[in-house]
Amino acid sequence: MRTRQLIRTLIYFGLDSEKGQQAIATINHAHRSVKANNDDYRYVLSTFFLEPFRWNSHF
Repeated sequence: MRTRQLIRTLIYFGLDSEKGQQAIATINHAHRSVKANNDDYRYVLSTFFLEPFRWNSHF
């Protein structure tokens, strides 16, 4: 549920909005042991949206 809410925030308010930046900060905090930057997190988050579209188109 937390991931869903973070993604929803990013969709509604955008990555560069204050709420979007807070969501990214939350993600960074939760994954602080992972060596990644915001671009890496953005890529991973994009797979939550793009891959289902590709999968649905293919099947």
